Amino acid sequence: MSAEKHLEAAADRIIYRMMFLGLLPAVIVGGLGLLINIKAGLISLVAIQIVWILVVIFRTRGATDQVLRSVGGRQPKPDEFPQLDNLLHGLSLTGGVRIPQVRILDTDAMNAMLVADRDDATLVITSGLLNGLDRIELEGALANMLARRRDGSARYATMVTSMYGNSGAGGGAKMLLLGLGDQRSVRSDLAAIDMTHYPPGLAAALEKMESVGTYIEGVPAETLHLWLAPAMPIEVAMRNLDESLVLSTMQPLSLRRAVLEEL
Repeated sequence: MSAEKHLEAAADRIIYRMMFLGLLPAVIVGGLGLLINIKAGLISLVAIQIVWILVVIFRTRGATDQVLRSVGGRQPKPDEFPQLDNLLHGLSLTGGVRIPQVRILDTDAMNAMLVADRDDATLVITSGLLNGLDRIELEGALANMLARRRDGSARYATMVTSMYGNSGAGGGAKMLLLGLGDQRSVRSDLAAIDMTHYPPGLAAALEKMESVGTYIEGVPAETLHLWLAPAMPIEVAMRNLDESLVLSTMQPLSLRRAVLEEL
């Protein structure tokens, strides 16, 4: 299954589709009102649609906050991670994206995720990843995250998860499958290398991550596809999510390393 090529546009379509759904109750209520009073019916029709559009806009603007609340984390202290700040500045210039905000998860697990809306993005990164990787390895891991911002997949995945969810085999899972395609993690690795031009850095990062561990206690299964590496055992994710979605977005770290080592 190939990925959607224009994910920023696809994310916009999600929002427009939700707005359009508000037309149905507006037409029903407005139609009933027209039978009683034409003016009252028209006012009801317009008012309901406006309220629905405002609700969708509110949901859209709160999409990243909704996901972030489910994950937790803290604001880093000033100058707590100077290497992280330096790398994010450099990679953001290379990738042509805005520097994301940062939240820290204090855990030995080595992982990171990126959530985004139209204007901003937030990188959630574990202290284990920051303290356990050297500069070149961390650059590769961060490039993977920013590549998802550049191609629109972070925003698309955030919008779908927030508005439709992805539990089971419902609409949200299907939308993610269509948008993100198969081998999502491998393709994000390749996009990262397009920014750093150094496959061994990311390959070494993935090796350390696999050795130390990437699982984070309490992480909602619905956020699985947003992480750099599996944040929970695959069997746990499959009990809560569509199996095809899990398999298409989370490839084994050993496979990802093998692909990078072939470059």
